[in-house]
Amino acid sequence: MTANTREEHANPLLSHLLAEQQTGTTTLDRLVREAAQGHIEFVREHLAMFPERVNQKSSGKTALQVASHQGHTEIVDLLIKCAADVDAQDDDGDTALHYAAFGNQPVIMECLLKAGAHINAVNKAKCTALHVAVNKQHVNCVRVLLKFRTQLNINIQDSYGDTALHDAIAKENLEIIDLLINVPEVDFSLKNKRGFNVLHHAALKGNNFAVERLLSRTRQIVDIKKDDGFAALHLAALNGHFLVVETLLIQGQCEPDVRNNRQQTPLLLAVSQGHCSIAELLVGSGSQVNTEDEDGDTALHVALLKRSSVRTTELDPAEAPIISGIMTQLAASDNPETDPSNALACFLAKEGSDLCKSNLAGRTPLDLAGSSAVVELLQQWSTQKEQQPPAIAAESPGLPAELPQGMECQICMEALATVLFEPCGHTVTCEDCCVRMKKCISCQEIILNKLDPGGRTLSSRVRQASLERLRYLESKIQEIEESQGCSICMERRRNVAFLCGHGACSVCSQTLRTCHMCRKAITKKIYLY
Repeated sequence: MTANTREEHANPLLSHLLAEQQTGTTTLDRLVREAAQGHIEFVREHLAMFPERVNQKSSGKTALQVASHQGHTEIVDLLIKCAADVDAQDDDGDTALHYAAFGNQPVIMECLLKAGAHINAVNKAKCTALHVAVNKQHVNCVRVLLKFRTQLNINIQDSYGDTALHDAIAKENLEIIDLLINVPEVDFSLKNKRGFNVLHHAALKGNNFAVERLLSRTRQIVDIKKDDGFAALHLAALNGHFLVVETLLIQGQCEPDVRNNRQQTPLLLAVSQGHCSIAELLVGSGSQVNTEDEDGDTALHVALLKRSSVRTTELDPAEAPIISGIMTQLAASDNPETDPSNALACFLAKEGSDLCKSNLAGRTPLDLAGSSAVVELLQQWSTQKEQQPPAIAAESPGLPAELPQGMECQICMEALATVLFEPCGHTVTCEDCCVRMKKCISCQEIILNKLDPGGRTLSSRVRQASLERLRYLESKIQEIEESQGCSICMERRRNVAFLCGHGACSVCSQTLRTCHMCRKAITKKIYLY
């Protein structure tokens, strides 16, 4: 049973054992049932009389397995002392360690591992306890397993070829991803049975956090291809994951025109799916618009063939300012044949696509236009590739052609205005305030592009991603502060430790005679500096 399918059956797993009354049960079955219910006195007395029954199974499960799942620490300790087999498997191949992982019992897991449980034991689906803990998103269980890193093989692959890191990326648990990526022994090159390494998997799923963390650890895998020639950039572009594409290009410094086995570039794939924002990003990052696939088609051929896939209502102007501006102009046109779905084709024509380039079938983009109106439209935009639209600000009475340098943002009146609007050329807002703007507040011209002081196109999604990372780091800092703070007053730093391992601040610890956490007698207080 795989970790994924096991999740659906986690509760029914022990339901018959947790029932208070059950008819027809044997004495052997009762030991397992009482262990599941946490009745330690019965378990102790029964094993005192019948020690040989410690590994007896009921419905394929041992008392240790069910007690581990339910978190009955005292019963687990008792069973281990009575020589219970910590590696006994049920009908699905799960051991007590698997059961503890399913039940989110990190304390039990540590107890089992200290008792010699095999940390890398796999069930019939080849899942380890780490696979289970990751799939169930039990962070503390993962932490316990990583404490035994010298014994742990983090690179074991399940029946699908997935490692625990593959599973963590699919589950999008940022904390677990961070934990696993930082393990020195992790092998980032392992591929599952579909041919995906962990970076491919993250790009496919659109998990930008994982992509960023992977690139920070192992940037050299950024252009590695699957057997079909797909690199991470192909997968992200095909599936419309804008942030991942941006991260691969900027942080990963990947090859923008990498080709798959069908000679397709990421730009060709993005265009085929109508992902305008990604197409604009790729072109802005140096992707060649006239690159041909195995059929001789360029991006413009594909855009005209697949124009129905262009999502005119879903386009974010902050991600694709140029195409968004073109789309607005087409929508305002009196000609019914200049449909906004042609915006991507017009953009490619503007960026230098060859209108007369024939594919292997002998057809040019103009042959695929479908009407004389679209042919004329493409020709018009093609002539603009070396032209910059004139600024309207200079023609507007009462408006200066250029605004003073170093002026403050006209929206918040706090930060400096640093964002250059195109085509009007005005700089009137800061990066924070410009995000949702569609028109220049100075001249009312439609904004086709927004540039930072370095000339780079701004994206609102980058700011959102940075905010997500900030919140994640804030939560981590809070966890660290809580772990270092006194758990009694919740105010001062914990600077006194007891021999039991717990501690408190110097003020709260003065009157303590027993530990407030474990109730053990305090025999010595150690001051920490």
